[in-house]
Amino acid sequence: MTVNKAAARRAAVAIACVGTASVVPAHSADWSLVPSVDLSERYEQNVGLRAIDAFASNSTQLGLGLTMRGASEATSYFFEPRLAWQRYSSRGDQNLDRDEQRAHMGFDHKGETSTASADVALTRDSTLTSELGTTGLNQFNRRHEELIATLNHGWQLSERYSLTPSVSYRKSRYLDAADFGLQDFSYVSGSLSLMHVIAARQTLSLATSAGRMQSLSPSTQNTNVTLQWSWKPAQNWQTSVAAGPSWVKFANGTDTGTIYSAQLSHAAERSSVSLSASRSISPAGRGVLTQREDVAVGMGRQWSERWSSNLSASAIQTRELISALGFSFGDVRYVRAETSTTWRPLQNWSVVINAGYSRQIYHTAIYNAGGLDGRLALNWSRDLYGN
Repeated sequence: MTVNKAAARRAAVAIACVGTASVVPAHSADWSLVPSVDLSERYEQNVGLRAIDAFASNSTQLGLGLTMRGASEATSYFFEPRLAWQRYSSRGDQNLDRDEQRAHMGFDHKGETSTASADVALTRDSTLTSELGTTGLNQFNRRHEELIATLNHGWQLSERYSLTPSVSYRKSRYLDAADFGLQDFSYVSGSLSLMHVIAARQTLSLATSAGRMQSLSPSTQNTNVTLQWSWKPAQNWQTSVAAGPSWVKFANGTDTGTIYSAQLSHAAERSSVSLSASRSISPAGRGVLTQREDVAVGMGRQWSERWSSNLSASAIQTRELISALGFSFGDVRYVRAETSTTWRPLQNWSVVINAGYSRQIYHTAIYNAGGLDGRLALNWSRDLYGN
């Protein structure tokens, strides 16, 4: 996969670093190697959520994955590559066939007074999925490639104070998608966070961040300042709230606003529930920064040793802050509801049934499209060397 030559060199260095770590002898670290295979049959009522010319399709997907993890007294690391092939049954759907590749890797090191972590994700997928809820331009199958890398380093200044700077880099590339208005872009950002432990289960954090987006459009910069309060009221409960001002600077002026986030989660022995809402500034495939709002709820239940189920619902709305032509192409709203049931007849085998509904509203084009989908999957995984 080639995002560009510079990005490829950075990815190669990151892979080499993680690969070097992965050859640590077994006697010096606890490690595991878990291969996985999944075969699924999928039905989609409206592929690409098209407002016109919508059609139903059946497809077969084969996925191969690997999870490699290791840990010593101070360092843990992981490497997770995945390959997937999806083929549609009818001849009219051949342009929807796609191959996808992903690789996720990183490490985490903890010292006496400092911590360090790095994370690299490489993705090669399709605009059928990458543009959902962002640009909304997902009616056609075009190649999308992305590299995301982050680096964090934290210092424990005292018993109650810690300081964490971080940097991140994101590069997205679209192949044969310029006619649809999608642009290659890169986004570099950095942040600095100061955390104060105010009680046994409460923390207060002040963070500032800045980012710059480069594309065919004029470059834009954003700056955010947030204050976050986190609280763990009980063993199984956790919550956090954050808010602060945001500034986006572009060629013709500055856009000011507010960003926020809120989370609430509960995990019991056999059930879990989570709620979240946020507003953030993020890059998108139009080559501009967007204001993105997310709302999500999820519930899970372990009915028995072999049966479990999950229910989730989410909504995403994005608003372009500026465009190359000096106006916004419009808001995109995407909602998704899904339920799944998992049955484990054997230790290494599982059967998963998914059913979902998606809808996308693209205001400029004035279309409102939705569709049902379902999936039946057979999964196999086994820990070959785990302790």
